[in-house]
Amino acid sequence: MRDQDLFRSLFDLEDIFNLSTSHPEPRSRSLPCDVLLEMDQVSIKADLPPGCDKPVVKVENGSMKIEVTRPIPKEVKGTFERPYGKWTRTWELHDTHDPDSVEADIKDGVLTVTVKSLKSSKSRTVEIKV
Repeated sequence: MRDQDLFRSLFDLEDIFNLSTSHPEPRSRSLPCDVLLEMDQVSIKADLPPGCDKPVVKVENGSMKIEVTRPIPKEVKGTFERPYGKWTRTWELHDTHDPDSVEADIKDGVLTVTVKSLKSSKSRTVEIKV
């Protein structure tokens, strides 16, 4: 099969299933993250999509949500192969986490969100009296 025939077949499939690579629809995806458990805090790291808007970190009702959006260029026509749309991720905060301590920063395209543990939730060894 020649390359032209292969691409023509792909475009035919695109028409049949109404899939358009030239006008992608924004959709929400799960944001891939690393969760690092440390002695006195939890750190969450996520690689941000290039060209995305500033991420939003929301803490409410015992949960924390990260939202990142990469808008689709409106005035540009062509084929878009890079991902556009919205990425989100939500975690429930345990009673051992301090929701008022949530901090976030971006360095080299990596978002880091840190949640401190409550002081009373730190582990300790209890001496047994005999």
